[in-house]
Amino acid sequence: MLIPYDSEQGELKKELLFRQTFAFYKSAFPGVRCLDLQSSIRDDVSMGSLVEYPDSEAAQAWTQHFGGRFDVKHYRIVFMSENILLVVFATDFILKQVSQ
Repeated sequence: MLIPYDSEQGELKKELLFRQTFAFYKSAFPGVRCLDLQSSIRDDVSMGSLVEYPDSEAAQAWTQHFGGRFDVKHYRIVFMSENILLVVFATDFILKQVSQ
């Protein structure tokens, strides 16, 4: 997924990649909340940033499902300019600069 951003050199892009993705959910934002995922982190925190939910029961359930072979993490990001919410269950993520 390419993410454009403004810099001193003009608009640049970074690529957001998730490693070992086990599940994801994409919906309109704002919109109807279909997932009942509980966390100690408020949903309105860091709207345009990638947020990890370290106490996610859903991520713990995925980790248990695989017998602990994978440490599954719960991520969420809202793309405000696109009105898209993305929820991802993966082991990790990479953010890398895209060559111009």
